[in-house]
Amino acid sequence: MKIIIIIILLFLNFPSYSYVASGTGMKSCNEWINNNKEAANNITAKGVIRASTIQWIRGYISALNFLSEMNIKKYKEIRGIKGENLILTLQEYCLENPNNIIEDFTLDLWSQLPTIESD
Repeated sequence: MKIIIIIILLFLNFPSYSYVASGTGMKSCNEWINNNKEAANNITAKGVIRASTIQWIRGYISALNFLSEMNIKKYKEIRGIKGENLILTLQEYCLENPNNIIEDFTLDLWSQLPTIESD
């Protein structure tokens, strides 16, 4: 019985909205830039890096939008985000912030997008 109570108390200490991001978004900007440099002569590898980065960022932004709409009935306009522009913007960000991670860039980008109120 004591073990069950301890387990319940442990779960009560963690907020229900906590999360752990994983994948491309956890790479440092420096690591991402270096991966791109290493793949510069390999079109397939470069394409995979770019595609996975774009998909990770779009997926993360979509998740943020979902949570935002559920909690505050607002979301961000994301239809104008083009893949190649996203990569160029990320490259600029990473050159200026090599120790940040891709998630930092994504959160910064999301915060700058126009807000739309849900019906």
